[in-house]
Amino acid sequence: LKMIVKFFQGSKEEGSKPVNYFLGQDRDREFARVLSGDPVVTEHLINATKYEHKYKSGVLSFTERADEISEADKFKIMRDFEKTLFPGLEPDQYDILWIEHSDKDRFDIDANGKAIESTKRKGRLELNFLIPCQELRTGKRLQPYYVGADKARVNAWKNITNRDTRTTSGQPLTDPNAPNRKRKVHNYI
Repeated sequence: LKMIVKFFQGSKEEGSKPVNYFLGQDRDREFARVLSGDPVVTEHLINATKYEHKYKSGVLSFTERADEISEADKFKIMRDFEKTLFPGLEPDQYDILWIEHSDKDRFDIDANGKAIESTKRKGRLELNFLIPCQELRTGKRLQPYYVGADKARVNAWKNITNRDTRTTSGQPLTDPNAPNRKRKVHNYI
């Protein structure tokens, strides 16, 4: 069990593109729900920004199922992530839309790679975020994540969160940096 943080590449499109990805074109994507923020406001803020990079998006992805982490812990994780990502800013200086996805890994898989219907359950938890790249009080450019300056701080937050968060049954999240979780690297020539 673990959580990882991933930032997505795209950031120059109109606001409808990421909102539609997260919630569906008609805002009816199965296993998606808005936890915090307003999709309409976020889309309008993205469309109104004059900067080349209009938004930053990403995901906090867990191996736990959505129902294995309490609602209170989900909101604590989101708020702590915001504090880590926006040090020195107040919540009214930025907009962030949080969308839960629980559609991944909903079934056990048989030897042929097919889903075993009798094992249907809530999928693993993903907390997706979408941030317009504009500071709300001044209208100035806001860079929510710059890898050179922010990677170490976000990784430290991830490690603390993985260490301190418990599932609803009291189990800790597994360290994603543990040696037994590392993937083998294959060099293809």
